[in-house]
Amino acid sequence: MSASEDSLQLKAEGNALFLEKKYVEASEKYTSAIELDGENAILWANRAAYLDACHDAKTATTIDPTYAKAWGRLASSFQEVGLWEAAVDAWKRALSALPMEDRTPSDDKQKEQYSSGLAKAENFVRENFGRVADTYNIDDAFGAGRNKLPWVRAENMLSQLREKGPQGLDSCAWVIAPAAKELEDGMKIIRDLKTVETPGGIEMMIARPGALQALTNSIVRDQRVFHMESKDIDNYTKQTRFEAQKLNAWVTAGPEHILVDAEVLLKTRGWDYVRPAISTTVRGWMMKAFISLGLEHAPGPAVQFYQSVVELLERGRQIWHNVPAADRGAVFTDAFVRGVKRLLLDGYMQAYGSNPGKNSAYPLQRLYEMADEIIKDVDNNLPMKSDGNPEWDVQPGDTEAYYMYTKGEALAVKGLYHMQFVKHEVDMEGADNIVMHLIKASSLYQQAADMFPMDEEKHCWYLYSSLCALWRAKAPLKVTLPLIAKTREVIPQMRSIWEHSVLQVKTGNMMLQLTLDFEDEVRKGLNEGLYTEDDSASPGWASDPKA
Repeated sequence: MSASEDSLQLKAEGNALFLEKKYVEASEKYTSAIELDGENAILWANRAAYLDACHDAKTATTIDPTYAKAWGRLASSFQEVGLWEAAVDAWKRALSALPMEDRTPSDDKQKEQYSSGLAKAENFVRENFGRVADTYNIDDAFGAGRNKLPWVRAENMLSQLREKGPQGLDSCAWVIAPAAKELEDGMKIIRDLKTVETPGGIEMMIARPGALQALTNSIVRDQRVFHMESKDIDNYTKQTRFEAQKLNAWVTAGPEHILVDAEVLLKTRGWDYVRPAISTTVRGWMMKAFISLGLEHAPGPAVQFYQSVVELLERGRQIWHNVPAADRGAVFTDAFVRGVKRLLLDGYMQAYGSNPGKNSAYPLQRLYEMADEIIKDVDNNLPMKSDGNPEWDVQPGDTEAYYMYTKGEALAVKGLYHMQFVKHEVDMEGADNIVMHLIKASSLYQQAADMFPMDEEKHCWYLYSSLCALWRAKAPLKVTLPLIAKTREVIPQMRSIWEHSVLQVKTGNMMLQLTLDFEDEVRKGLNEGLYTEDDSASPGWASDPKA
């Protein structure tokens, strides 16, 4: 067969795999077809349905500007990466590329799809540009004064903790206070940005880079500190555009194309050019992912962005494994990549939570595997104190932030896996199987709690989560009461910092108080002879194994 015939055969095989939802395999077929017939716009548009979407769809529109499907794919791709204004333009181009007369039923279907996409994009631009979600404005959302914010309380504790010497290091304050400082540094750069109009009427930005680095360092350390006032969102948008242009970031390409481009650029421009370009690209993706979760409540795009970051960094580390760390840059370090995986795990968990159950687009088993991979990574790479180890804890809280917290959250996700497995996967007739999963969940939550300092809200919350699993397993009071006592003991320490956090305000304070009230009731019953410690007792909200 000729190259063209081979290309058509590969395209047909790709289409069949795509219909079977085997997207990775389909993408590989389209890629092979493109290698044989790179001037075929349809092939580029088809592959854009999965891999390097913006780049491929844009290539398709360049090859054939009248191909409506390519413009439609480009518009969808722009929306996926949060480029809503560009999506509006692409949807309009898609509609204009359709026949004006003698349209087929397929053309009418495309017109309906593109019109709907255009309306959605225009509505998003109209409603969201220039504002920020309430979840990012802690003061407005919960009425907490500045001195009630967890990171402010943590900062105020540091001098006292220093006076305690080594004993004072066991506090979450060392994690969240530096994270808040990084955020503050990034926001200062954003607020310093100015726009001026030239005599020719052109708007020019006066700015300096560094905001994306500070913001992403902050959320890698502890994403809970992130908050942004609505007045800053316009400057944030301008700052990200400025840094992308200034530092030559890839705006529409995906990992595959970036790695190819980077190899070429390294030969002509070197690491001084490529290092900031890659760093800015991945940090921009991270912020788009983070904002997709917080502003748009869209975990799907967030997962895609984080996965792209991990793919680019891990493949880059393989390709450039002999390159000195200082040349490659901080984004390729173990700690940073692990931090991105932690954010990906959180995004994937939220994506599963938006569509749980056996038929979830984000399988529960994959969530478990991701958590297990992180735990093994931490266990195999714990830093050893040595003069030549750049991963060693150089500041208080670094080991906690980049190792212990990451492992703790992964252990908690494995606990969640067993709880969800009981809820969606296990038949109620398999009572022994249910209890087994609940006991495993409880053990994992307790292990997770142990990864955090006792004044960290996650330490307290995971103890409570462990307790809930035991209650659902009908564990006896001699098992549950000591765990309640352990939870009661750490609550005052936790509240000294986290009393007004999002978790505590929304759920934690109430559920912990109900738990303590239940303990008082049970101990009273024990004193009165109503129970023995071999009896099982649980509050009503935690008695159903599959709740």
